[in-house]
Amino acid sequence: MIKEIFGWPIYIGKMKNHKKIKEAMEPILNDPKYFHKPEDWRCDVDSTYDLNLNNSIDYSLYTDEVVNTHLKNYLKNFNPINDHNIIFNSWMNRYRPGQYQEQHSHISHSAHFSCTYFMTMPKDGGQFVYVDPSFDYLMSFGFYKWYKNTYTRNYIPEQEEGTVIIFPSNLEHFVTQNNSNSDRVTISGNFTITDQDFV
Repeated sequence: MIKEIFGWPIYIGKMKNHKKIKEAMEPILNDPKYFHKPEDWRCDVDSTYDLNLNNSIDYSLYTDEVVNTHLKNYLKNFNPINDHNIIFNSWMNRYRPGQYQEQHSHISHSAHFSCTYFMTMPKDGGQFVYVDPSFDYLMSFGFYKWYKNTYTRNYIPEQEEGTVIIFPSNLEHFVTQNNSNSDRVTISGNFTITDQDFV
């Protein structure tokens, strides 16, 4: 399903291999050596991001479905005209009770599109939220003083367990605090599109 937010199309789909992926990742989630708090993140979430051990995690069940089904369906929206390659890298985020992630985008990673897969979603476990930068522009000159209907700053997409969202990497987003007593787990990733002769 394609939805448009702030003038950009995002894709929302259901992972058919959700149960198998969740079972395959269980040993990783129970092993503390796979997680750390990335130094350049301004939050307290635990992640496999930027760890050498992340390269040893078998993401194949997840990657195959995301790239060959969901990303393929999403990119049809842009009417492809030339063959190209897709470079995809993934990492896992684990939100313990009380943890969150700050507002950010993925453009600093040379990514063109990004994704988030909601692998474990306890009730009150936090929400993935998009942010519209134009809202700050309108507020900067007091637009709300003269007009009732202003833009909504935040957009919260569907994010049930087993859902995957694909979006342009420039879209700002954040994750609210996990207010449950269980871990919230997501797998995120970046896609880079290159010419077929790129080495």
